Amino acid sequence: MIKSTREINETEVKRLNEEGLIADYLRNLLYSILPEFQTHATSINALVDLQMTPLGPVILKTYVKAALPSAATGINGLIIVSDDIGGLTPAFSDGANWRRVADRNIIS
Repeated sequence: MIKSTREINETEVKRLNEEGLIADYLRNLLYSILPEFQTHATSINALVDLQMTPLGPVILKTYVKAALPSAATGINGLIIVSDDIGGLTPAFSDGANWRRVADRNIIS
């Protein structure tokens, strides 16, 4: 069974990877973060399958809040914000704002 929560520990990641379920987890995570991805399921499936090729970790570019790229041109992009409340945090663009992955709050 794949958890629907956005939080997952290292042990769970290893288990999902060993059972071949990590791609399904990533798809479900993307769908839960941005429900509009569900209308582009074929593209998301292709993206997740492509990213599952074991070439190493995906490295996200890091930005400070004062120098975030345009959310409009980075739509559906993922970045790391280094100086957010609590420190480093992953963020995604909804086309209008950069939002924390953890709680969908706008990075401000």
